[in-house]
Amino acid sequence: MKLKVDENLPYRLIPSLEALGFEVDTVESEGLKGCPDLEVWRGAQEDGRVLLTQDTDFCDTRTYAPGTHKGCIIFRLGNPTRTALIQRILSVMSMDEAKSWSGCVVVASDLKVRVRR
Repeated sequence: MKLKVDENLPYRLIPSLEALGFEVDTVESEGLKGCPDLEVWRGAQEDGRVLLTQDTDFCDTRTYAPGTHKGCIIFRLGNPTRTALIQRILSVMSMDEAKSWSGCVVVASDLKVRVRR
């Protein structure tokens, strides 16, 4: 699965995601840092990548209906420190089913993962 990591996530997790078998790119490397959500979204979709983000705007399934795009995984932690984010992202992305989330809207909190297909 191909991923695009949003600028609001720690980029130091990228080598660990690659070690899990994901092909990873970043918003920054695409020249999209600071761009509006719609531009970031288009960049991920044009590249065929699932967007990893903390931006809850992407939770709106009326706008980002599951099955109509490459996918989005939103991380919503109570205390999103860099260390906590990295640990939770790697924990979630290590799940066997994570590679089947293409086209889904996934919301991962501290204790739960909700997948909308």
